[in-house]
Amino acid sequence: MDENTGGAGPALAAHSKDASAYGQTPASLTVAKPKAAKSRGDGEPVVRMFRQLVDLVRLQPLGSMAVTLAVGVMVSKMLGRR
Repeated sequence: MDENTGGAGPALAAHSKDASAYGQTPASLTVAKPKAAKSRGDGEPVVRMFRQLVDLVRLQPLGSMAVTLAVGVMVSKMLGRR
């Protein structure tokens, strides 16, 4: 009864990955890297500015929140009903 005689069993077995295989596999060799936008050239200036912004927010969280709040108030005043 345990023997598989048809159906999807043999097909699945043929395509399954052996988890007991030692060493790196092609899937584990890939490293996720952000792709640069094609329309902006290499994208380096944008990535550098984003990293600087993240560092600034980490160093000055309260100041960053204050600036964000001030900008939000100004935008809401400009877009608000008159």
